[in-house]
Amino acid sequence: MATAFSALMNQAMRIEREHVLEAESHQGTTGRQGYANGLKPKTLQTRVGEMSLQIPRTQDYHDENGQPFFHNP
Repeated sequence: MATAFSALMNQAMRIEREHVLEAESHQGTTGRQGYANGLKPKTLQTRVGEMSLQIPRTQDYHDENGQPFFHNP
């Protein structure tokens, strides 16, 4: 069960990063708001077991309040 949740969360976070950056990874667009900058591994202990997550990172992105993109599950 934890493996399925990990896969779902990892995909959801990547989709969120693409939405925020207004471009898919390795896609050149004029509206791009920053760049994908790899993934940071994180392990969570949950009731369904250990979840291994890959937290998306960005470069050159800040929201309207000056905050960088960061997804904290």
